[in-house]
Amino acid sequence: MEYQTKQSLIDGIVEDIVSIYSNDLSTSQDIYQAITDNVFMVTMKFDGIDLRGLVDQTHKGPFDVKLDVDPGYKNYLRHIGQSQQFPDLHLYLDAFDRWYRYLLVQSFGRKFYRWIDHQPLAYAFIDHDGSRMKDGRERTIAKHQFEKLGRHHVHAIVALKPGIGQQCVRPLRQMRIGFDDQLKEFGNVHIQPFDPNLGLRQLVAYCSKGARAVDAGDAWSDLHEVFPRKRQ
Repeated sequence: MEYQTKQSLIDGIVEDIVSIYSNDLSTSQDIYQAITDNVFMVTMKFDGIDLRGLVDQTHKGPFDVKLDVDPGYKNYLRHIGQSQQFPDLHLYLDAFDRWYRYLLVQSFGRKFYRWIDHQPLAYAFIDHDGSRMKDGRERTIAKHQFEKLGRHHVHAIVALKPGIGQQCVRPLRQMRIGFDDQLKEFGNVHIQPFDPNLGLRQLVAYCSKGARAVDAGDAWSDLHEVFPRKRQ
């Protein structure tokens, strides 16, 4: 990810999202309305879900989107089995990538990679239960402790782009109101529209709280990622 410090993370994401709409809109009121209409928070929980199976699945239909996974890695997935109490952290972000690609297929068709400039900007973060301190203090945790906190979940900010990017609205709305039966394949996916009362900065802070809590001496950047990924 391009932001190297936690201090610049929230400001950088807010700036990136605002820039999507500021090129075509002149007033701050119009920009904020565009953010309200086009920004969503996606929460993915994976209790009872085989993360390795999800990442390495070969379902037909909308799921038939191949990841760039080398044969050695696939053999590794089969070798270590389908269940583990503490899945590798990258599997959570890979699982979000599966859902993100599913959204793209529903929005742009199977050749979605041709529309990379119109794909939503998404920031996904790994989080754990209890990461929000009730007194508002920032907590610090070592990465090896974070890894052993049980099943994690993902919070993501998804910002739809204007023009052709609005093709994502219909499938995202269907997922949000429960008209997508296949969504359950990804675990418990909850999609919330942007809350103007919360604000964009607060939304980013909430989604990133778990990743930002990891001690600066550890690889805290491994706990979040920007989508679309560079390689499609």
